[in-house]
Amino acid sequence: MHYLGVKSPNTRRSSFAATNIDPLRRARQTVGGTPGGGERQHGGMETEHRDDPPAHEAVDRALSAFREGRRAMARRGGVASVEGIVGAVLRGALPRAGRTGEGWEYQVHGIGYTVTLADGGDVHLDAAPGGGACFRAFDVRQYLESASDAAAPAGLGRLGAELRRRAGRGELTALPGGGFLLPEG
Repeated sequence: MHYLGVKSPNTRRSSFAATNIDPLRRARQTVGGTPGGGERQHGGMETEHRDDPPAHEAVDRALSAFREGRRAMARRGGVASVEGIVGAVLRGALPRAGRTGEGWEYQVHGIGYTVTLADGGDVHLDAAPGGGACFRAFDVRQYLESASDAAAPAGLGRLGAELRRRAGRGELTALPGGGFLLPEG
C-alpha cells in the first residue's frame, strides 16, 4: 500500500481505478470495502492493496526470528510471556542482561526485551496491553538490518504495509498505535 498518490513501478491498477468515476463517487463506493480488486481510499487519497513479495518474505523471516527469540526467552526465564520476563527481572529472579541457553545475548528493558540471535539480528518484543508480545514495523526493519544474512529488502513503509495487509487478512492482530501482536507458534 502506498500513500499520497505515489505509485511504485510494479503497481497494478485495477479495472475499477481505470474507469472514469468522479473522485467523490469513488470515495463513497470504497467506504467499508474494497471494490474493484482491492483499491481503497485513505484520507481522500487513492491507494492500492497488493502483495509485495520482497516485503512478504522479509516479514516472514522476521516473524520466524521473533518467535525463536520469544521461545529462547521463555526457556531462560521460565515464563512464556513478555510481562512474566519483565516481572522476573523486577523481582530479581532473572538478571536484566545475560545469555539464553542458546548462548544468545538478551537485555530486558522497560516493558520488553531484546535478544540478539545467532545471525546477529536483534529481536525486540514488548508486552502488549492485555497480554502477549507485540512489535512494530520498526522492529521488523531493525531485525532485518541487524541480521548478518539479511539486508532489509523493503523500506519501513513497505514493511508496515505488509503487516497491515496481514492484519486485514486476520493473520496478525493490529493494536492501537501501530503495533501488532506476535502470533503464537
